[in-house]
Amino acid sequence: MIKVKMNNEREFETNFCGASQGILWIRLMDDETTVLEAATIFSNQEATKKIFVVYNVETSTMTFEGYTELITVQKEMEGTVLVALRHKS
Repeated sequence: MIKVKMNNEREFETNFCGASQGILWIRLMDDETTVLEAATIFSNQEATKKIFVVYNVETSTMTFEGYTELITVQKEMEGTVLVALRHKS
């Protein structure tokens, strides 16, 4: 499982996290996280200024910096929450 670690030490499990054309997409696998909670967490610019994605038990890590503008949070049909952040220069 892939883990997303926020700048404020919060962690989430995900099966998808990637950036394209200035947008970072994160799918939260925690069934207990609501859209409102995700919106509150990911609208915190200090928490999102640096996001670490850890693959394969910390043997491979990718860092996304500057994705601080929350664009959307939505509940998907599978029950997961999808978050989109825009890169702010």
